[in-house]
Amino acid sequence: MKVLVINHCSTNKGDKAVLEFVLRELIENGVKDITVSANEPSCCNVDHLQGLANINVVPWGWNVSKAPDKRFATRVRYRLRREFFKLSYKVVRYMLNHNKHWHLLVRLCCAREYRPALQSADLVVSTGGHHVTSILAPDTVSPQTFEMATALLCGKKLHLWSQSIGPFTLIDDRNKLFIKNILSRAAQIFIRDILSFEEIGKLGLGKNNLVKTYESVFGLSRYIEPLASPLERPAILGISVYSAQSREALAYKEYIESIATVARHAISLGYKIVFFSMQVAGEVADDRPCINDILTMINNRDACTVFQDCDNMIDHINEVAKCRLFVGHKTHSIIFALLTGTPLLAIAYHPKARDFLTLFGLEQNCIDDSELGGEALVQMLDRIIAESLSIYEKEATKCQAFSSVVSSSFKNMLES
Repeated sequence: MKVLVINHCSTNKGDKAVLEFVLRELIENGVKDITVSANEPSCCNVDHLQGLANINVVPWGWNVSKAPDKRFATRVRYRLRREFFKLSYKVVRYMLNHNKHWHLLVRLCCAREYRPALQSADLVVSTGGHHVTSILAPDTVSPQTFEMATALLCGKKLHLWSQSIGPFTLIDDRNKLFIKNILSRAAQIFIRDILSFEEIGKLGLGKNNLVKTYESVFGLSRYIEPLASPLERPAILGISVYSAQSREALAYKEYIESIATVARHAISLGYKIVFFSMQVAGEVADDRPCINDILTMINNRDACTVFQDCDNMIDHINEVAKCRLFVGHKTHSIIFALLTGTPLLAIAYHPKARDFLTLFGLEQNCIDDSELGGEALVQMLDRIIAESLSIYEKEATKCQAFSSVVSSSFKNMLES
C-alpha cells in the first residue's frame, strides 16, 4: 500500500512529533511506501526511519511561499507562482463544490512534485493537528484544505487523523460550502477534543464519519525513556512560549513580563530555567526573539538556557522529561509535558488546551492567556509544586491508557 501523508508543517516541532507517530505507526502496520507533503521539505528529517520504509518528502500541493531573496527576477517568478496558486485554489474549490472530478485539471492545479505522489497513493492521511480552522487561515483558505480537496477530487480515500476542527469565521459562502464538502466527504474524521464535535455540528453536518480518539503524540509514550518521578529529577523549570499570536505592543510587554515573573520566582526557589522553542530556528513564527525578550527581564541569566534544535523529536521529548516542572503555552508543549509526567502549568490560547488538561483531571492547572498575569502564574506554580507527585501519577497513568487507544484507532483507520 502507498500512503500519502498530507498537511505536515515541518517547521513546527509539535507537528514534527505528530509526524513521528504517524510514520512509526504506518511502518508498524506494514506500510513501506510513504510520501509526506511538507511546507519545508528541507526541515523534514526522516533519515532515522529510512531503513524501515521508503519515505519521500515533497512540497505542499498548494505552494504560495515567498521569494527566498530580493533579486528582481526571483521576486517576479515567485509573484507569478503565487498568483497561479491563488487561482488554482478557486478552481479546486469550484470543482469540489460542484462535484466536478476533472482529474487532469486537479493535477495541473497542484505543485509539480506533489502531483505524482497524489496520483499513485492508495490512501491519503491528513497528519494530526489543527488544520481545518480560520484561526490562522482567514476563511480557512490554506494549503491544508487545498490538499484535502485535491485528494477527494482524485477519488482517493481521505482520513483526517486526530484533528481539532474549528472554530470558524466564514465570510465567503463558497468557502463555507468548501469546508462542509471536505468534512462530509472524508472517509473518517478522528477527533481529539470535545469542542470539535460542537464546531462540526454548527456547520449542520452529521456525525456518521466522526470517530473519537486522542492526541497523536500520546502514542509516542512507548518510544520515550522510562519516566522518573518529579522528586528524582533535577530542579529544572521548562518553559515554552507562543509567539505566533498577534499582540499589540502593550499586550506583548505584559506577556513577556508575566513569563519573566514566573521564571524569576522559580530561580529564587533554586530552579534552573530551560526555554524550549517550538519552532525551527529562523523559520516563520520562530519563538526565539520572544524568548530573548523575556531573558532581558531576568537578572540571573546564568540560570537560564535555551534548548537547541534536534532532528529527532523523541530526543526533544526526552529533554522535557528531565524537567521537574513545566510552563507551556504552545499546544504541543503542553502535550509533551503531559506525555512525560511533568507537572504542568498550562496557558491556553484555545479551548483545546483546557480539554487536554480535563482529560487528566488537571483543568485547575490551566489558565486562559486572556487572564495571564505574573502573580497568578506564581500562585499556580507554587500550588503545582506542592501537588507535583500526585500530578505526575495522574499524567503517567492516563497517558499509558491514551497511548493504547491512539495506536488502536490508527490501526483501525488503516484497516477500514
